[in-house]
Amino acid sequence: MGNEASATPPRQNGPQLPSNARLMNTAIKQRLSKGTGKTTYNMKVVIRGDRQTGKSALFHRLEGGSFIREHRVTEQIQCSHVLWPYKTSDEMVNLEIWDVVDKAIIPSHIVDDSNGAAPPASMSKNLLPADASTIDVYKGAHAVIFMVDPTRKWTLDYVTANISDIPDGIDCVVLFCKKDLHHIWTMTDADIETFRSTQSPNVRTLQISLQDCYGMKELHSFFNVPFLKMKKKSLQQELDRAQREYNQSIVELDILLKHQNYEEFLQRLRSLQEQKVRKNRNHTAVVNNVALPTPKVKQTVRSSKDLPLFQEQQQKEEQKKKAIQEQKRQALRQQDNLETFKPSGGLNDDFFADVGDDDDDDDNDEEEHHHRN
Repeated sequence: MGNEASATPPRQNGPQLPSNARLMNTAIKQRLSKGTGKTTYNMKVVIRGDRQTGKSALFHRLEGGSFIREHRVTEQIQCSHVLWPYKTSDEMVNLEIWDVVDKAIIPSHIVDDSNGAAPPASMSKNLLPADASTIDVYKGAHAVIFMVDPTRKWTLDYVTANISDIPDGIDCVVLFCKKDLHHIWTMTDADIETFRSTQSPNVRTLQISLQDCYGMKELHSFFNVPFLKMKKKSLQQELDRAQREYNQSIVELDILLKHQNYEEFLQRLRSLQEQKVRKNRNHTAVVNNVALPTPKVKQTVRSSKDLPLFQEQQQKEEQKKKAIQEQKRQALRQQDNLETFKPSGGLNDDFFADVGDDDDDDDNDEEEHHHRN
């Protein structure tokens, strides 16, 4: 017997889920696999109550977990998100569940040493644990759940003192737990009925057992009320917006019909055509003024596609060189012809004589002729 008690449990094969992770419900799996399930709404649910009334146990049940038998102290506000499918549609609701504590347990390393009960006054609230005294837990809430332990009658006094703090328009349900221990209740059904009669119509009471899930179906039905109210508000806002757009469209249509003018339409049409023509002309002028890039003189063949272009450039370079050489040869021929030029009939003796000598001879002949006379 001792060996059996001390033996370690067998290790399971395959991947292990984290302690706070649970398998998804089969119905939700089927909706998500079809692509029709959409988390289109976020609904905040706040759980409140005196200490040791089962808030954390309900929180764990709503997450899909099993019943927690031992009491676990909740040090500060804890929050969880649960996908909740609405019964008559494929809409998925993201339930944001808050397990609220009135006074958080402050860790020992930030407790003031002077009295050992409160943190230093100079410490920022952002460093302190979250509780109902530092956070407005009802902000953005759609539903509130109060927990009552019928075996301890003073837990109902906590609800009576705090239920009036709920803002108007938020639905509330008071859960009387431990239905499986009804024989040890210190609270009677008459007490519950008396409490209910003093509350507003949006406050309801429900007897529940977290051990065997008695009343959980009714609790899920309660979620339909705040969800449909939230959906109605959202649809009403969409309807109001559609009504405003409808009225605006009617006004716009009446104005357009009243100021309809075919001549103005033709004038705008001609103006647009003229702008298009000017734009095309400007574009053509810009394209004509842009100089085409000339290929580089020295290029190397990088692929077979470049070979014809490279050969063509080489041929052009060779033709250019030949033309330059031919121009040089022609210039040399012209210079040689000028130096060796001689008429075919021969040259007279005075061909290379200076022009000035001829003028002097003519003057001498004139003087001799004058003396003779």
